[in-house]
Amino acid sequence: MDKKPLIIANWKMNLLLNEEVGLAKQFAVKLERFAEKAEVVVCPTHLGLIEVSKILKPTKLILGAQDMAWGENWALTGGVSAGMLKDAGARYCIVGHSERRRNLGETDDMVNKKALSAISHGLTPIICVGESLDERQAGKKEVKVISQLKAALKNIKGDQPTVISYEPIWAIGTGIPAEPSEVALMVELIHQTLVDLFPLDLIMKNFRIIYGGSIDSGNIGDFLKLRYVVGGLVGTASLNLEEFTKLVQVTKLSK
Repeated sequence: MDKKPLIIANWKMNLLLNEEVGLAKQFAVKLERFAEKAEVVVCPTHLGLIEVSKILKPTKLILGAQDMAWGENWALTGGVSAGMLKDAGARYCIVGHSERRRNLGETDDMVNKKALSAISHGLTPIICVGESLDERQAGKKEVKVISQLKAALKNIKGDQPTVISYEPIWAIGTGIPAEPSEVALMVELIHQTLVDLFPLDLIMKNFRIIYGGSIDSGNIGDFLKLRYVVGGLVGTASLNLEEFTKLVQVTKLSK
């Protein structure tokens, strides 16, 4: 597996199609020069996948998706399968983002099915785990994250590339990132849980841990200094070309 820092731009539901195309074109021009030192993944909306794929294909930037359904060829209105995403040119897919868990009722079982489906089609799942502020304050943060991670990885062999994104829910979209010391403890916990589940050689070869939660160019370097953290899942900052370019540049210089 490529061990370059991994930076994922999650555009969420912020841009219209022409805006996604325009920003993708700017990314292709501004970020290509960093591709040798940092792996940059762009996750547009499902509507933007095809057009953004055309723009990124001649570059070293990588296409990802924000979500997916599990299974193939079944009656799920509005569903987009892993096979469809792969056909559109995606190589990564976010699964289990806290916004979908919280707002759409996605369960650990659903996240696991999506991760399994992604892997079976050659997509790298970006599995999101993280605790709420109430869970943290109640002293349940470790139990929450371990249970999410174990459930998401059920029946996964560990022999294919997989990304784990630690995203404390209380830090997402708030502009208030977790302190690096807090993230360090949780990332150590995630790594230890992986050690409990898989042989070390598979972990070293196939798993990467990243951080997500109000990341910007001013703090990404602090998170990348942490043991086991090799990248970030970036929301708001990825919508601003100059800010995201600075963030990727800091990433390139940090590892």
